Amino acid sequence: MIGTSFSNRGAVWLSILSVLLWRAFSFAQLVPYAGKPEEGGPGFDPTPVQLPSVVSGERRPITNMDLLTIRDLKGVQISPDGKSVAFVVSQAVYNTNSYRTAIFVVGTEPGSKPINLGTAGPPRWNGGGEWWNEPPIWSPDSRYITYRVRNGATWQIFRWNRNGGAPVHLTHSPYDIQWFEWSPDGNSITFEIEKPLDPDESRRLSERGMLYDESIADPFNNTPIVDMLSKRIPERQIWLYDVRRGREHRATGEEITRYDSWHYTLHDPAITKQNISPDRNTLAFIKALKVEDGKVEHVSMSLCVRPMSGGAPIVLARDVGYFWWASDSNQLYFLGDSGYDRPLSLYVVDSNGGTTRELVHFNTFFGQLSLNSSASLAAGALQTTTDPAEVALADLKTGEVRVLVNVNPEFERIELSPITEITWKNKKGDPEFGYLIKPLNYHQGKKYPLIVTTYRVFRQAFQRGAVGDEYPMQVFAANGFLVLAVDVDEFMSYEPKNFEDAKNAIWFSLIPNLKTAVKILEDMGIVDPDHKGITGLSYGSRIVNFMISHSDLFEAAIASGLAADDPFSYYIGGGRIQGDFASFGLGGLPEGEAWSKWREFSPALNAQYVKAPLLVNAADSEYRAGLQFYTSLKRLGKPVELFVYPNEFHEKNQPKHRLEIYQRNLDWFNFWFKGEEDPDPAKADQYTRWRELRKLQEANEAARKPD
Repeated sequence: MIGTSFSNRGAVWLSILSVLLWRAFSFAQLVPYAGKPEEGGPGFDPTPVQLPSVVSGERRPITNMDLLTIRDLKGVQISPDGKSVAFVVSQAVYNTNSYRTAIFVVGTEPGSKPINLGTAGPPRWNGGGEWWNEPPIWSPDSRYITYRVRNGATWQIFRWNRNGGAPVHLTHSPYDIQWFEWSPDGNSITFEIEKPLDPDESRRLSERGMLYDESIADPFNNTPIVDMLSKRIPERQIWLYDVRRGREHRATGEEITRYDSWHYTLHDPAITKQNISPDRNTLAFIKALKVEDGKVEHVSMSLCVRPMSGGAPIVLARDVGYFWWASDSNQLYFLGDSGYDRPLSLYVVDSNGGTTRELVHFNTFFGQLSLNSSASLAAGALQTTTDPAEVALADLKTGEVRVLVNVNPEFERIELSPITEITWKNKKGDPEFGYLIKPLNYHQGKKYPLIVTTYRVFRQAFQRGAVGDEYPMQVFAANGFLVLAVDVDEFMSYEPKNFEDAKNAIWFSLIPNLKTAVKILEDMGIVDPDHKGITGLSYGSRIVNFMISHSDLFEAAIASGLAADDPFSYYIGGGRIQGDFASFGLGGLPEGEAWSKWREFSPALNAQYVKAPLLVNAADSEYRAGLQFYTSLKRLGKPVELFVYPNEFHEKNQPKHRLEIYQRNLDWFNFWFKGEEDPDPAKADQYTRWRELRKLQEANEAARKPD
């Protein structure tokens, strides 16, 4: 992930989260592969994305459809000569439940106009349902742009001329090309294919029983067992495409040896990117390294070097996203962290160690970064809290950053609410921050219902819908809600197998932290104290489920999944998840010695205390793990509603599903906090159900009142 996109530092956090229960779908499944996550998922529209040059009309509030159809940058790369930038754009198409793409090239000279080279082919989904960003790759002489495109049933390499024209189909492998790169001299392209399991072997696997050994247990995956097993037995092969002859062949032993002289693969899953210096003497790589201080989960993506001849590696820098060698092999440029969740900076460091030097600090979020061969220019995706990503160029000598292409000019006519940052300290004294979005037509002195989003907030990044993009912040604000986007990272540190330490770090620290954040707004006199809602996906779902079962802070809630922190998950999760629970100090059967501990934090075992109506929009691949909580709420007469979305994964990607979830989430808070119902006849059944839920809520509230 880091090698292709670092726009949200997702790879760093996924590495950290791998030690948590949620790694079952937020880490282990996030493996890039070409094609749909599953048949029946989103389609592909071959019509190329178009970029309007002029947008007219009056300014207006944002809608859910505006959010759905934002054009996203899915890969940006500057040419080696620094004269052009190639970039890939995607856009959802609601009517056909599909996506369009296009590949563009634009000059770096001021005033240059982008050239549309045509469709970039279908999306590349990872196992979590997330679109896997992949930059177009330039030839070393800067004449051509190459990219993987699915041609029929397989993914192949295509080539475009930087000046336009039809693409040239280069490779014709019978199998999917997993990745590729040009040789330094530009004479060949090396690529890797993954040969799937032979159909006869797949048939043989399906014709006999399989010994259950807990390794195939996965409550977050609907993939048939045979398909799961087939992915564990891949045969990978290295191939070469001869550019001058236009032919491809499987690499010989000699060619692989020669290839290894300029590319080196360390067979270490903790290493995410590696590259050899231009003089071929030094290997640089990024590796996830734990900081051993008696605590777990301190993981840093560290830039390391070591001689090609062997020897111990040297750590040059920590919290690194991506790196580039200087042409003289004496320095390394890298994209790194400049503080607690602040925008990244570009640094340079001597390859033999020493002090790093900051070249450019990006005052706003600048991701998907690449450098030209002389390291004088950097191109990437620039975004602000109220501007979606734009193609931008940074001059590394002057520090100047300018926009090359605005891929969403329509947003110049959309009125968004301003965003302000609030900060506080958690109970350990560590800094926390959030973004406050006031209602579009905010009136001083009025108190508004509050919606809190709970997971993944990045400073200066476009505030769209939190992780998974299901909570339309600006649409909420346009409809009269306060929105507070926060991130809670206290779970990063706990002593292994120490339940008291783990429960406070992962669960119980959430309550004072969120209370502190909400109190800041209450002290400002802008929050309606009786109408506060909470939302979340992934770790955010865990936060939602825990908060409503262990506190009275929120009066309504929406989760993008059900809690997996219940005994039921222990039994269906297999050895991996049972090991995670053991690391929390919950070893052994839940009904054994650990039962009193489960009683403390499990949402299902505390469902009787839930007061907030709960809406859940879950993927069909994930909802089973949380059914204990849902069933408990249902049987206790609590207002709860669960929608299950077919052919979806951790992050839902079908446009029709996404828009429906946006709208239902808005309807839910309008109903509970403002007593409003959408008059659309298509929603009549929805409100019939919700009025019955309101009766349950009123009955529960009456039962809680003292005589």
